[in-house]
Amino acid sequence: MNKNILQSNTFKWLLYLVVIFFLLLALLGGSYWYFLNQYEKKMMPGVKIGNLDAGGLTYEESRKKLNQRLSQINQEGVSLEYEGAKINLTPKISSLSGDISYEIINFKPEPTLSKAFNLGREGGFWNSLKKQLRLFNQGEIVTVEMEIDKKEVEKIIQENFKQFEIPAKDATLKISTSSDSGDINYSVEKEKMGKIINYKNALKKIEFNLSKLDNSTINLSDDIKYPKIHKRDCLNVESQTRALLTQAPINLKYREETWEINKETLAKWLQLEKNKNEIEVAPSWDEIKKYLEKNIASKINKDPIDARFEIENGKVTQFKASQDGIKVELDKTAQDLKKTIKNTATSTSLISTKKISSKINIDNANNLGIKEIVGTGHSNFAGSPANRIHNITVGANSISGLIIKPGEEFSLVGALGAITAETGYKPELVIKGNKTVPEYGGGLCQIGTTMFRTALNAGLKITERRSHTYRVSYYEPAGTDATIYNPKPDFRFTNDTDSNLLIQHRIEGYDLYFDLWGTDDGRQVTTTDPVIYNITSPGPTKIIETTDLEPGQKKCTESAHNGADAYFDYLIEYPDGKTRERRFYSSYSPWRAVCLEGVEKLPTEGEEGEEISPEGEEERKNEQSTSSEE
Repeated sequence: MNKNILQSNTFKWLLYLVVIFFLLLALLGGSYWYFLNQYEKKMMPGVKIGNLDAGGLTYEESRKKLNQRLSQINQEGVSLEYEGAKINLTPKISSLSGDISYEIINFKPEPTLSKAFNLGREGGFWNSLKKQLRLFNQGEIVTVEMEIDKKEVEKIIQENFKQFEIPAKDATLKISTSSDSGDINYSVEKEKMGKIINYKNALKKIEFNLSKLDNSTINLSDDIKYPKIHKRDCLNVESQTRALLTQAPINLKYREETWEINKETLAKWLQLEKNKNEIEVAPSWDEIKKYLEKNIASKINKDPIDARFEIENGKVTQFKASQDGIKVELDKTAQDLKKTIKNTATSTSLISTKKISSKINIDNANNLGIKEIVGTGHSNFAGSPANRIHNITVGANSISGLIIKPGEEFSLVGALGAITAETGYKPELVIKGNKTVPEYGGGLCQIGTTMFRTALNAGLKITERRSHTYRVSYYEPAGTDATIYNPKPDFRFTNDTDSNLLIQHRIEGYDLYFDLWGTDDGRQVTTTDPVIYNITSPGPTKIIETTDLEPGQKKCTESAHNGADAYFDYLIEYPDGKTRERRFYSSYSPWRAVCLEGVEKLPTEGEEGEEISPEGEEERKNEQSTSSEE
């Protein structure tokens, strides 16, 4: 009897435990379901984007918070400091008028937000659960994705801190001619050690800090630069030099033309080079190429000319025929010349060239299938200064008459070609750190914006387009602009019609038009009006001290502009019933006015660096290592 009671009690307890277990399981399951339901449209707890807490925020709330911080960084920039001198590096470079603007640091908020939102939601139930628990206990930082134009950033740092750098100097060959006897004298000048800003480390710090949304001041470090050639290793220099100079004069030939390189010119080319463990006298590759570029390539090179067309009485007429170009192959010519200088068997070297084919070469202009205007774009540039109007006119003329073949992708940057004084453009001042640097291209975004609108109205496939960094009055309404800068960003579209397309331009007063001529295939185009939202105010005016202006003189941008986001929808309906739809997004940073103020000199500017001696090298490196940032 007692045994039965004991078994009954045991069963009851087991039953209670099972019930309690399932109740707890249901409670946990319910709680977890409630948690997932609550965070269905929110970032998981513990998620940080850089140094911003995003846990519990919706995707749109996170976007707004991130964009506000990125906008702040874009306005404030990153301060770089070295030995008391400081510059401000802004992710977005702009001219004093704001017309030239491009990004050297391009933040990518959408991929960053997507990565943050997907934390704890991928990899199946158990992987998601483990990730959610880890987020809850430890959290996780999602770094901000970005693209950095490292070459341009390094160039800006170098331009602003070059006064502190001491280039390492190899032992150098000195050749002089006696004014009395005409004898050639030879000597070797001793090498010197140097120092240079550690650009690689600076770029790493910039990228690391900004990926965490940290734009605090970065202290730059430097590196010892060692010479590669030492005087003590220079043996038999005089005999080597004499042997090479006996080759002069050397003849460079191209077809019927000959250029003579005399002994004086050859002597200027000779330098010391390290070949394995030996030092030898050899002609400088750089000096040879400079000579070829200045004296030969400039006389031989011819750019290809594409065929250009215009419409007359409803017909296409060819008014400029295509012409292939020619270009000196500098590397091969320099290599051959260097061999000739070292080869006692000959004193003649040939100039190598290659043909550059024109892109557009159509013989029968009237069989192009160009019958009517299939799209027109328009923009207004009223209020532009004279230089800007000049550049718009030059740019519009340079692409007017171009043919875009069926299936061809059109690149506006490629079509414009070189944007320099030689091609007719006028410069505009651009702010880089504490310097104002002249750059060419002001006004060409009027071309980019007008071509974007032309391609849209023609119903073409847009393959590359980026909005401006800031809202510029010439390109309103916001969201319908396209910025260009050589080599990037570009504006591109594909001719996805069955006919050739012809670009024609018109300038009527301050109105710029581009007409695309082709054959209407029946496609219908609809574009909505831009929706403008997330309007943000700019910060206070920023003052940058510079020696590029007279002391006390100020030069400012035009008035500050609000930042904003914008989008519009683009719908193409084809005759066969197919459709293509796309939403074009634009994001404009707030633009606070920037004023340059002239000063007599910047802190520590003009102070000469000390020559570095081998004896003090180790001590200095130890000090630098001790004081450097972790």
